[in-house]
Amino acid sequence: MKISGIPAMVHMNLSGRLVRSITLSVLAAVMSASWFAGLILVPSVQGGLEMIQRRLGADIMVVPYAALSKKNYENEILSGSAVPAFMPAENMEKIAQIEGVSGVSSQICLGDVDTDLAREPVHLMGYDPQTDFCVTPWIGAYAPKTADAPVAVVGSRVNAQAGDTVSLLSASVFVSGKMEETGTDLDTSIYVDTRSLLRLAEQSEDTDIQRRAALAQGNQVSSILVDVAEEYDPEPVLNSINIHIKKVRAIVSGQVIGGEASSIHGVSSAILVLTMVVGCAAMAAYAVVYVLMTAERKKEFALLRAAGASGKMLSEIIMAEGSILSVAGSAVSIGIMLVLLPAFLSRAGQAMNLPLPAPGAGRCAVCAVIAVGISVLAGMAGCVMMARSISRMDAASALREA
Repeated sequence: MKISGIPAMVHMNLSGRLVRSITLSVLAAVMSASWFAGLILVPSVQGGLEMIQRRLGADIMVVPYAALSKKNYENEILSGSAVPAFMPAENMEKIAQIEGVSGVSSQICLGDVDTDLAREPVHLMGYDPQTDFCVTPWIGAYAPKTADAPVAVVGSRVNAQAGDTVSLLSASVFVSGKMEETGTDLDTSIYVDTRSLLRLAEQSEDTDIQRRAALAQGNQVSSILVDVAEEYDPEPVLNSINIHIKKVRAIVSGQVIGGEASSIHGVSSAILVLTMVVGCAAMAAYAVVYVLMTAERKKEFALLRAAGASGKMLSEIIMAEGSILSVAGSAVSIGIMLVLLPAFLSRAGQAMNLPLPAPGAGRCAVCAVIAVGISVLAGMAGCVMMARSISRMDAASALREA
């Protein structure tokens, strides 16, 4: 039998035993899918935490103490956003006088409003462009003002571009900037200069917006963002704010996500462990299947040995079959995972209450190669065990046993 006959024999073996071939391919698919999911998800969780920390911008965020007691505000505070709760704006001057503070900026939140600019309600935010150091760094596209209208900066998921004039609260607003994607509620936010926003709110027909604007008109703000000088530690500054400013809660950027980060890191570790368990279980199942296949195919290989096939040739057949099944199963599973990846990350992010940034094509490719490689190596290990057993087999005794 010539070496050229090996491809034909491999094809015959694979197509003739479909159940066996499908079983091995499914094991390879499960193994590669579990490793790929773990390799993608764990870094994405870390990236989501880092994204929130970067988004906070300020070293310290000061919010009304009452805001932290409201459960429905926790997610927005976690994302570094102001919430529709208010405190005296004079707190800014008091905070600015504390040693170590190099800059302060305020924001107000008037809540959500339905518009034609996004599928979901947009968050109406007021800020001070002159002192801001949190919104401006995220602006990816600018446009010079060309209309005599209030100026706004919009999130990435708001259907407006820099330079557009849009309708907001029954008035025309010029979009001077569009923010880059953050993966948080900021993507559906609209930032307007605080004074302009309050004037728009007064003319609005939305009673909730009018009510909140009336509260803010009384020299109130929703949050105060604090920039700490580089030579100072934020902790002592935070303590000074909490001690000297009444009815507020100052939070260091790391503490904003501190409690959530601990639980999220726990989930991330659990995902990694689960990935390893599932992957290793699939590898063990692979080994068991190949051991069982050695006994099942003893007669088949004994006949080939009796027909003159060498041990090397049988090994090549086994390795070729294992390679094809491992690569095919892994490739199909990775292809499915790539298609489902956006939905997978979205659901996982919702479950963990965390923005999970989508990985780039390069990282997806690296993770796919690693996952397929692990699956193929596991398949090859099973093939090697089987090939060693078959190559040592005596044809006559094997036939008698069979």
